[in-house]
Amino acid sequence: MRLAILSDLHLGPDRGGKLGSFAGETLQAFLEATERSAADRIVELGDRINEVDAETDAANLGRVAEAFRRAGAPRTHLLGNHDLHHLSRDQNARLLNVSMRSEATELGTAGGARWRLLAFRPDATYVPRHGRLRMREEDLAWLQAALAEDPNAATIVASHVPLLRVPLEGNPYFAARPHTRAWHENVDAATEILARHPQVVACLHGHTHQPDVTVFDGIPFLTAPSPTEAFGTDPDPGRGWATLDLGTELRFEVHGLAPWSWSAPVRLPRRRWSAAARAAQEPR
Repeated sequence: MRLAILSDLHLGPDRGGKLGSFAGETLQAFLEATERSAADRIVELGDRINEVDAETDAANLGRVAEAFRRAGAPRTHLLGNHDLHHLSRDQNARLLNVSMRSEATELGTAGGARWRLLAFRPDATYVPRHGRLRMREEDLAWLQAALAEDPNAATIVASHVPLLRVPLEGNPYFAARPHTRAWHENVDAATEILARHPQVVACLHGHTHQPDVTVFDGIPFLTAPSPTEAFGTDPDPGRGWATLDLGTELRFEVHGLAPWSWSAPVRLPRRRWSAAARAAQEPR
């Protein structure tokens, strides 16, 4: 089973390394590659636009939506912070013709396991008084309940913002201010919820633009690249996107100008590394 993953398209005016003027052609290339790779589902992780104003943002999101409507595979869309500067959650949902509330989707069976995708869509707007991201308690309660209701399904959790304090050394946007911009200020609560549920096989996110894998407590947190980001491939955008293959092995492959891949066997239920470490320290 294959997921095709796109994040941080940033269609709109060029800003720094975010070359939004290339978004249309990179989106079309992604959709064509998705068709060739026979992906079972497209997972788009948010930040579809570089915000300008309400009218321009709606028009740019409309262009993105029109392109996605031609895709053959079913789609899951997330909400990014740039998507919400001038447009509401409901406007994003209406233009894309999809739900923008957190939801669970049955993916099917692969590698002897039944797979499930949680599209986790907490509020991704910065809190005005201090410019930080913060998940609402009802968002965290949804994540806990969604995992508790089906403990036997191999589960992928997708979000725009990482649900872990991922490493950010060298990141041009977040290295100097990780605690205010790179993740929600109450991210540790989400990380702990994920770690408590042994059916969580992996977490997907975008937001930080640099593809990466960070394994925490046995869970790989997979960062999807931004196709219009030029940091590292200047003066050209990296044209990055990813596939995630689900089966007896988890394989995360980044495509574009800087390709690489990572894989690991799928073991269910996942054993918490912290629990194993505590057990190893107990007197015998």
